[in-house]
Amino acid sequence: MGWRLGWGLVAGVGAVLLPGCAAAPAKVAVVAAPDSSGLELRLLSIEDVRENLARALAEFESQPTPVDARTHRRLRESGLRLVSVPEGDLERVLASLRQRGPSEVMAAREMPQWTKLVSGPEWAGVATLRGSDGLMYLSAGRVQMWARSWIEPGSFDAGRVSARLRVELAGRYVERASERILDRAAQEPSGPLPGEALESLGASFRLEPGVSLVIVPEEVEENWSEAARLANYVEQQPDEDEFTPEKPDPVIGPRVPRPMTLGHALLSDGVRSGRALQKGVLILTARVPAEFRIRR
Repeated sequence: MGWRLGWGLVAGVGAVLLPGCAAAPAKVAVVAAPDSSGLELRLLSIEDVRENLARALAEFESQPTPVDARTHRRLRESGLRLVSVPEGDLERVLASLRQRGPSEVMAAREMPQWTKLVSGPEWAGVATLRGSDGLMYLSAGRVQMWARSWIEPGSFDAGRVSARLRVELAGRYVERASERILDRAAQEPSGPLPGEALESLGASFRLEPGVSLVIVPEEVEENWSEAARLANYVEQQPDEDEFTPEKPDPVIGPRVPRPMTLGHALLSDGVRSGRALQKGVLILTARVPAEFRIRR
């Protein structure tokens, strides 16, 4: 199995995200109970075709996200791109993606304790991964994303306080147990989470209702606007009698592939083969009550 949400989901709703699965995407209706509140999540698998994400998300890339600029840049440099999509457009966006298999869903709930959201595929040997802090050389293991969330007060208006959802994300590298060569007691996590902290994947933000935060693995230099245009444009070839000189290639010899990003190790299957064939799309949506009240 590739990656999946960290919870044991209800049978028939949880998705099997198998590399190479060509099943038609299943439509999963997310119907929250009237009194349910907290963080709602979806995870789906899509084909790693350049224009796939570009066509679906380019129009929303200029929209502000709930993450501050510094954290947004750090996550982007680590291979995770964040896009805010209005809930009214979300189903249309998801329908436009080339999905591989059904979605995996968790209905809204508060998570005051750290909870595992996504566990990326495990790799063997030593992997060279790229984050905002530079290169990391990690022995066999996997990258995970953990989160916690809670309802907090928002703005005061018309005699009442609105409710908002606070979300914190934490990236972790979890080494495969058989690869540990030091004393186990010396490698036990010092905090509440397993493995080692990946600061490049951490974030804390307030998620507003009505807008979903879409998180996808993507290279920092990938231009979605350009990719979306090229996907719908057939370049005119020159006539046979027209000579177009070739531009010299400044690179001599074979090109060395860039190390994979932490984001791709978390939300794609490329960490096993060196090239992603599928990507994961993680969608966070806030479900909050109309008014913030302190529970007694």
